[in-house]
Amino acid sequence: MTNIDDQKDAAHERIVFGSSHDQKTDCWLFLRGVQAKTGIGTLKVNGQLRTASRVSAWVYIGGFDLDDRNVLVRRTCHNLACVNPEHLSIHFKYGGVRTYETDCKSSEPVSCVPDGRHGCADEGREADLA
Repeated sequence: MTNIDDQKDAAHERIVFGSSHDQKTDCWLFLRGVQAKTGIGTLKVNGQLRTASRVSAWVYIGGFDLDDRNVLVRRTCHNLACVNPEHLSIHFKYGGVRTYETDCKSSEPVSCVPDGRHGCADEGREADLA
């Protein structure tokens, strides 16, 4: 098994090369692995199929474990193919919300997780599709 940083780097590359930027909506449309019935993009991380929006939130926003079922990822744009982290928010079933704007773009990341983690992505991943 590879370490978390390697998994995030590989997922980051798949998101960048599998997405197209929609100038009108500013959505990053993940076009690979789209399920015909739902329109939701999927990709594999560590051998398991995941929704592309969840992987994008894990890579760019962070602060949660990819396997944590107490985490919900929602899109503010309501476009099921969108993986733009600025359009994603992480909702914890036990309370708290994390967003790219409030947690990863501020000079001092805000902790929304009870144990104090903030998990923001490093600067190298932020602007690749901008």
